[in-house]
Amino acid sequence: MSQVINKLIIYPEVEQFSEMLASEIGARPNTITSYLSDIKHFVAFLATHDISLLNCTQSIIEDYISELGRSGLSDRTRARRLCALRMLYKFLAKEKKVSADPTKLIQRPKQGRRLPKFLTEQETETLINTAYHANHPDKTRRILFIELLYATGIRISELIQIKLSDIQWQDECILVTGKGNKQRMVPFNQSTKQALINHIKSLSFSPEGWLFPSSNVTKSLTRQRFFQIIKELAIDAGLDSRKVSPHVIRHAFATHLLNHGANLMNVQKLLGHVDIATTEIYTHVMTDKLKETVFNYHPLASKPKKS
Repeated sequence: MSQVINKLIIYPEVEQFSEMLASEIGARPNTITSYLSDIKHFVAFLATHDISLLNCTQSIIEDYISELGRSGLSDRTRARRLCALRMLYKFLAKEKKVSADPTKLIQRPKQGRRLPKFLTEQETETLINTAYHANHPDKTRRILFIELLYATGIRISELIQIKLSDIQWQDECILVTGKGNKQRMVPFNQSTKQALINHIKSLSFSPEGWLFPSSNVTKSLTRQRFFQIIKELAIDAGLDSRKVSPHVIRHAFATHLLNHGANLMNVQKLLGHVDIATTEIYTHVMTDKLKETVFNYHPLASKPKKS
């Protein structure tokens, strides 16, 4: 198939789909590239069978998904590729390029849900304390970085977009731009507020500037630099740097809130999840806490059974 990929039929409809993802949905460049890569692979499959993208049927797509499985691809990868085809054919049906969506009735490949990796509360506290107490030239910025991640649960992609004008001091919230350019307000606590103040005092540019500017103040710090900062901080804290990342801190935020009795729907809003099913994966961490509650507080827990 690799030889066919280099001789693909160029479908203008795929280019239109790409433009729609960017303009209407606000998909990020990496997401669009991923979709197009999966579609490119599917078009190559169709070419080997002399089938047009616009005349494809449900059974052909099912054969394609099955062939991916036989080739050794994981259920997760097959599900991702089917997702790309669903998006494409939904667009083509809407634009009346095809008479019907052939993916509509295809079942998603079953896959085990990966539980999120997260830090314990003690590990997170160690990370934060290290930022505060380590003698580091970048101390003020490191403190705010870890404070913001853990206090708000925002994504790294959201953090690097924050401008000083996004901080709502009176309401103690930050306006965050998430996936699909959707905005939400996330609150910050007093500790994070002080970290914000200390960091901003160290900056020297207009109120419209980036909260985390790069050496070129017209641009924000890169994701790569933030990953380096969190790895360096983990090493200073004596933690396994392979276990610590901005996304792991986000998982810790959600996990620790739920452990302390937070409402699942509130956590969903804070994380910016569209579907609450995405947030529900964090409830696995509550199992031991729930068992402990039943064993310690249920009226029958301490009563011996009568024979």
